[in-house]
Amino acid sequence: MIELIFATNNAHKLEEVQAIVGKKFLLKSLADIDCMKIFLKQVLLFMRMQNRRQII
Repeated sequence: MIELIFATNNAHKLEEVQAIVGKKFLLKSLADIDCMKIFLKQVLLFMRMQNRRQII
């Protein structure tokens, strides 16, 4: 089974699309992959890099 991330937090839309693609694919929502945690880590990393550039 192939896992795909479907860029939505709308559970009903996720169910609709899952019904269309069938059992060959397992759809995951942004909440399923804890998207905000990943996003915030990237933002913090970017901010640290920007601060280093300003110091140099």
